[in-house]
Amino acid sequence: MSTHEPLTPAMEKPRNGVRGLKHWRYDLLAGLQVALIGLPLSLGIAVASGAPPITGVISAIIAGFIFPFLGGAYVTISGPAAGLAPALLAGMIVLGHGDLEAGYPLLLVAICLTGVVQVLLSLFRAGKFALYFPISVVEGMLSAIGMLIIIKQIPQLLGDQLPPVKSIPAALLAIPHDIHEMNPTIFLVGGLSLALLFLLSSRKERWATLIPAPLLVITLGGVGSWFLQLPQEYLVKVPLDIFEHGIHFPHFTEAWHNQDLWMALLITIVTLTLIDGTESLATIAAVDKIDPFHRKSDPNVTLRAMGISNILSSLAGGLTIIPGGVKSTTNIMAGGRTL
Repeated sequence: MSTHEPLTPAMEKPRNGVRGLKHWRYDLLAGLQVALIGLPLSLGIAVASGAPPITGVISAIIAGFIFPFLGGAYVTISGPAAGLAPALLAGMIVLGHGDLEAGYPLLLVAICLTGVVQVLLSLFRAGKFALYFPISVVEGMLSAIGMLIIIKQIPQLLGDQLPPVKSIPAALLAIPHDIHEMNPTIFLVGGLSLALLFLLSSRKERWATLIPAPLLVITLGGVGSWFLQLPQEYLVKVPLDIFEHGIHFPHFTEAWHNQDLWMALLITIVTLTLIDGTESLATIAAVDKIDPFHRKSDPNVTLRAMGISNILSSLAGGLTIIPGGVKSTTNIMAGGRTL
């Protein structure tokens, strides 16, 4: 083919922004699936962080509307991340002297300043250090994420409602107990859903691609749970009133006048910057590896986009924003082409 011959749509690498709007058919269905996963995930991460549930939704919405238009990545979905939940909870406890409600507005100050630091680091092209991540580290990270998800979901697949085990070795040792305590009905629903998901994902016929396999499986699973009248403890829990605790905004004045908080703020900012930056740059490198169009994200632009997103999220009362591996993988598997 001549070098001057235009690329066909099938060979063209999709671009973000206005030029990517022609891929809306793929992105609409992928966005729906990411939203189905992202909503309960965002609520759960907020609760795990000790923050009001609405904060997770706020950060997810800002990540969806702001992050894609700032450039840097192509299919990497950002939002609140479970990896930062312990750091956020610890920051709230320290800044609020044990009172989570008092600590959250001060944590928002730390998140805002973390975003400022990220923007400054992007100006000094600190994101280039992502280029030095060994491929083995990135692939190991992908494999580890997959193994962690599988191990953590085995009890839910079997219907064992015991509290989740935090330690992976302990979770592996608990599998025989999970099997012994298995709920046959729950396992039947989960097993059939998995089988159907693998079957439809491997088919290339048009009838199997009209509706994305994960979306179809979720729909059928919901209908099946309604038909079987499954107890509430086996269903995804979404708060009835996510505004129950209200929306909080940063307390810049209190943080400025209370000098006793300065050291705790500094430690929180450094902690969030290091965890956020390292995990984010590793995640975009990992997602680029599975991008079917083999596009390469710009780590510096992504770092700047994260910084701006974090500033806006904190000002609106939301959590930190970071690229997420689970939502990004879902986006790619669902056929998403642009952010």
